[in-house]
Amino acid sequence: MGQRLDRFFAGSPRPLRLFSLGFAFALLGVAIGFSIDYGPGKPLAYVAFGLVVLGVAIGFIAVAWGWCDFFKHLRRVR
Repeated sequence: MGQRLDRFFAGSPRPLRLFSLGFAFALLGVAIGFSIDYGPGKPLAYVAFGLVVLGVAIGFIAVAWGWCDFFKHLRRVR
């Protein structure tokens, strides 16, 4: 599996790699959130929430970057 993952990341565009990183951060935050005693005043709950927010923000940035690359490519083709 490690070789396939290396080949995927070597052949994929950079926005997709960044989106994968953001998805991993968000998934880690959700996993921590479900595995702890979630509630206000618990520091690990804030860490989990922060990881999810960071992952979603990275994902949005990656999607916007991909759109920009797509539209730049579209302008060059015309």
